[in-house]
Amino acid sequence: MPVQGLMFIAGEAAKGLSDPFRAVEAISGAALEPEFHTASADQVEQALAAAAIAPPIASSHGRQRTAGAGSIAGGYGRSDPHHW
Repeated sequence: MPVQGLMFIAGEAAKGLSDPFRAVEAISGAALEPEFHTASADQVEQALAAAAIAPPIASSHGRQRTAGAGSIAGGYGRSDPHHW
């Protein structure tokens, strides 16, 4: 996936609506593309509201968390969590 300077809020890609910033190349100090933006206060509130109603993955058992991580990764790993 190419870097696009986006964040995810409630499962949707979104551009931050506050102050912009850029990553910097370590050796030359050159600013890199794309420009990123921090989240606005409204975007933070949207993310918090979505998190409050999200399924409690962190409190699930290990095998359930592993299976959940596999579905999130969606093809970046093996589909059978027992082989990770």
